[in-house]
Amino acid sequence: MRLAVTEQVAQAGFWVPTTALTRGTRGLWSLFVAEEGAVERRDVELLDNVGTNSFVRGTLGPEDKIITSGTHRVVVGQKVAAQNLLDY
Repeated sequence: MRLAVTEQVAQAGFWVPTTALTRGTRGLWSLFVAEEGAVERRDVELLDNVGTNSFVRGTLGPEDKIITSGTHRVVVGQKVAAQNLLDY
């Protein structure tokens, strides 16, 4: 027998694709964002996973352009151009 319970909790944060997360430092996770044409790192705390998305909070802003895949191919400071922008 299985029981599924749904509980709503009001908490500030962002839903992001789980593929965007990379291991950070001190137990945190990181996201890479495209900021003014270059890659920057944002440290976040992973709060929840649902399907292919994760709920995080931290140094991420609502206007940040998250790099959602291929994070193993970028480094902080690398020049990038945003394409295929998706809203989450």
